[in-house]
Amino acid sequence: MIKNNMTKQNSSNIESSKEDMADRKIFLYSKLLSKYNLKSKVAYIFDEYGEYKTLIKEEIDEQVDFLANAIANQVSLNKKRQIRIFSVLRSSHESFILMLASAKMGAHHCICFEELSEKAIQLRVKIFDPDIILFKKRIEIK
Repeated sequence: MIKNNMTKQNSSNIESSKEDMADRKIFLYSKLLSKYNLKSKVAYIFDEYGEYKTLIKEEIDEQVDFLANAIANQVSLNKKRQIRIFSVLRSSHESFILMLASAKMGAHHCICFEELSEKAIQLRVKIFDPDIILFKKRIEIK
């Protein structure tokens, strides 16, 4: 679930913000994954039960693009500063994709683990002052 702390504006998607990213010289995402071809195994993600899933570059690219576009459609991309993305997630497939999407967008990100108390999460939100907050629906209660 995506919660936006900014007012909705006519925001562009990630494709139209490539110029902004080029201006900032943010190429971390491509640098991280450039040595892999589309079918290469890039990561193994373990779940809480010890089972793992293999992620290939093509799958990662699709998921990162989807998340980066969803975020870009919710916040105003500004050349003057990096956006701040706050999330409440477990160490998981989702947090891995979020970190890569942040790198692709040239955004600051802060991942707070779900196990933290409501007060601890609120304090971190206040300190980080995010443009957008991402969390799973079951965490909305906090």
